[in-house]
Amino acid sequence: MNKHYEGLLDCLWNQHENYKELLTLMLKTAKEKDAKLLSTIKLKRKKLKGIVEKYEADISDLAFKRKVFKEAVSDVKKEYSFRRKISSLEKKHSYLAVFWDGDEDVYTTWVYSDDFRSGEDPKDPFCDSHFHHSYEEAYHACLTYIKHHETKEVA
Repeated sequence: MNKHYEGLLDCLWNQHENYKELLTLMLKTAKEKDAKLLSTIKLKRKKLKGIVEKYEADISDLAFKRKVFKEAVSDVKKEYSFRRKISSLEKKHSYLAVFWDGDEDVYTTWVYSDDFRSGEDPKDPFCDSHFHHSYEEAYHACLTYIKHHETKEVA
């Protein structure tokens, strides 16, 4: 006999008069227990599916947030790279003046060139806007001043 039948035999002991009745009782009992187990399995699968869906949604949300932070890290590294580039340009070109302090209420970088008179020189490409809201903008201002300086030397 199969080991799974032994549990059936134990619960059906003394409830039959002959082998045919035992088999009939075993079949009926096995079908009932199978139906109950199938119902329990379906219920647990449904519950598991709900749990998995919840965790998949949580993981998806966390992955999205991680992507946002990875982009932020990338953006910050890019911005820092412009600061390093500006520092390098400032060391190479003594006529550039860069002030990192900004204003009291806003972080700005101020870029000037000694090629222009202090104040508002109309020939200065940034005569009325020496401040820049990002290092990238300030870097491009430095490049503009360098280009102007090199053009001035050629002329």
